[in-house]
Amino acid sequence: MLASFNQNTRRNLKNPTVTIRSIPLRNLSHKDIDTFFALQNSWSHLKHLASYPIPFMRAVLARHSKDGYLHIAYLGTVPVALLLVLIYNRVATYYVAFGSVEGYHHSAPTLLTWTAMQTAKANGCDIFDFGGIYDSRYPKMYKKWQGFTKFKAGFRPTVVTYPPTYLKLFW
Repeated sequence: MLASFNQNTRRNLKNPTVTIRSIPLRNLSHKDIDTFFALQNSWSHLKHLASYPIPFMRAVLARHSKDGYLHIAYLGTVPVALLLVLIYNRVATYYVAFGSVEGYHHSAPTLLTWTAMQTAKANGCDIFDFGGIYDSRYPKMYKKWQGFTKFKAGFRPTVVTYPPTYLKLFW
């Protein structure tokens, strides 16, 4: 699997300066949940983006408590990035990721994703779904998705394109 990644992605996995802690959602502590929301908040300010509402994310964490993982990257003892992966029916889905400037500088997102892929495989998953990517059919709508699409492309996933949706009006 590692050999299929592009050169930059493989290089970012060498000599990691961050450590990863992978926690099944059923084992999350209050501190882990606080870390999740603190990183979500700082990330949304850093990127000038709205993030998921806290009640919504609490519901996601509760609903998937039996079948998901939270992967947290630490620089020393400081959490610098995280990745939430939800598992259902042998499919692991890259649900949401947040990081700090330090986390990005130390390639934490790459190491988190690689760790999540290994965890998914160890848990019997057949598919690691990277979720949404930039769709050139909608250049204005998803323009901000180009950065993380480039990041995800470094893992050389198989891209699945779905037909566009249409709204059929009945009047």
